[in-house]
Parts: sequence; structure tokens; C-alpha cells
Amino acid sequence: MKEKRTSHNPWGMLIKDAVFGVNDGIVSMLALVAGLSAASMTKQVVVISGFAEAFAGAISMAIGSYISTKSQVEFMKSELQTENTALKKTPGLEKEHLRLIYKKRGLHGKELDCVVNAIISNKSVWREVMQKEELGFSATILENPLRGALVMFVAFALASMVPLVPYLYSTPGPLAFSFSLFNGFVVLFLVGVGKTYFTGKNKLMSGVEMIVIGGIATALAYCIGAYLPLLFS
Repeated sequence: MKEKRTSHNPWGMLIKDAVFGVNDGIVSMLALVAGLSAASMTKQVVVISGFAEAFAGAISMAIGSYISTKSQVEFMKSELQTENTALKKTPGLEKEHLRLIYKKRGLHGKELDCVVNAIISNKSVWREVMQKEELGFSATILENPLRGALVMFVAFALASMVPLVPYLYSTPGPLAFSFSLFNGFVVLFLVGVGKTYFTGKNKLMSGVEMIVIGGIATALAYCIGAYLPLLFS
């Protein structure tokens, strides 16, 4: 039987922002309409508040994603530069460190010398090996902050509309809220199933996990909307 090499999915780097955006968009909107419905707000209030939450939330999440990813990338670049400087200024120490790394992996004698000499003979290979061994990452895996922010914005904005759709065609009440929950939980389940394409985890468990998280947040918001007004009555 001919062997087939497993390939890596290049879109996997975007899964964090995509899943985070979809999950937060649906959960935050479910929580909002749950709270407003429990507080007996009008259709106009629910819809306007929903669109405001979707737009403001998408911008906030995108900015947060951009700033956090950019900060992480800047830190990683700084660490990479430090390692590159060490290779230039103290190559002897870096060579000994490289020998120690592979010695701990079980290489000894001529075999160890052969591997170390092969690596240090190519400066770009040596640099990348030391980056991965000492830092745990290399320049090839740095994320794009702008791309992540865009994915976050689109994911949040589109997902947050899902629980709001029933309120565009129906007055706030048990029926609209039921459809809102149904729409939100279906999408959460599908997102949970979809992310297993990248993670390789169990589809059913992943989908249920997303629903449970969304359900807990929605229940808390509904309770707040239902009982908070009693404090001011």
C-alpha cells in the first residue's frame, strides 16, 4: 500500500479569530436579546440595540484582536532578534548549546558531531533550528494582525445577526426568543463541528461544548434581565 503524506491546513492559523468571533457574536447577541426580552422591551428597542451591539462589538473585537496579535508578534520578533544577535556575537556558545540539545535527545559521538556540523554549515538552517529549539517558534509562524482582525470583524458581525433575525419579523416574546435560541444554538453547534476539520477532535462533543458555553451565558443574561428590574421597582 502506497503511503500518503498528511498535509497541513494553511487556514488553521485563522481558526482562533474565526471561532472566537462567531462564538462571541452569537453568545453576546443571545445574551442581549435574552435580557431585553426578559425585561419586556419593545421590538424597536431590541432591534436597534441588537444592531448597535453587532456593529460596536465587531469593531471592538477586531481592534482587540489586532492590538493583542500585534503585541504578541512584536514580542516574538524581539525574541527572534535577540537569538539572531547571539548567533552572530557568540557562535561558539550557540554551537555548544546546539550540541547539548541533540545530546539530550540521545545523539553521541560522531553521530552528534555529524548532525551539529550539518546544521551550522547553513546559517539560515542554524538560525531557524535555534529559534525553534530555544524559543519554541520561528519567523515562519508569525501571525498577520490585520488579517486576524478582519476575520474577527466579519465572524462577529455575521454571527451576531443570527439570533437577531427572528426579532426583525416578530414582536419580542417567547416565540421570537425561542427561534433566536434555536438559530444561535444551531450555528454554535455547526461551528463546533466545523472547527474539528482543523483540530481533529470529536465532532459531536465539539458541537455540544459550543452549545453548553453559549447556553450558560444566555441563561445568566436572561436571569439578569428578568430579576434586575425588580430591584428598582
